[in-house]
Amino acid sequence: MVKICDKAKNDPKELYDLFRYTIGDVYVSDWMASVAANDRTVEKALVNGLNDFFHHKYGDISRYDADINLENNCFGGDLFGRYHTGDWKLPVNVNGEIMGIHSHDLVFKIRTYEGNTYVLIDSEFDWLIREEEKS
Repeated sequence: MVKICDKAKNDPKELYDLFRYTIGDVYVSDWMASVAANDRTVEKALVNGLNDFFHHKYGDISRYDADINLENNCFGGDLFGRYHTGDWKLPVNVNGEIMGIHSHDLVFKIRTYEGNTYVLIDSEFDWLIREEEKS
């Protein structure tokens, strides 16, 4: 995990300037960090996703997850959001006709856990967060 924002620093990184508040230290998984470092579109989507997350817009989540986030916002608890980098058309053969179906380039999740915020690619396991907490 790569720490991209440290709540304890007296001179916070640029990330603080984008939000009204932060939720603890912000960590990005090594995989997500390497993808964002090599692709400006992913980096922009990451910053926009964090901005939305910290302003209570949780992206592509189920109605159930949205309700849980609302409760956890009011009463304390972990939050969850899911975002993507953009759309592309996937050609699909439907009954002999080629159609374009929109699909996402890269899906990533943002979640809080024990006072910090974590960003992982959607297919990464959440136990990576717990490993970071141990170190």
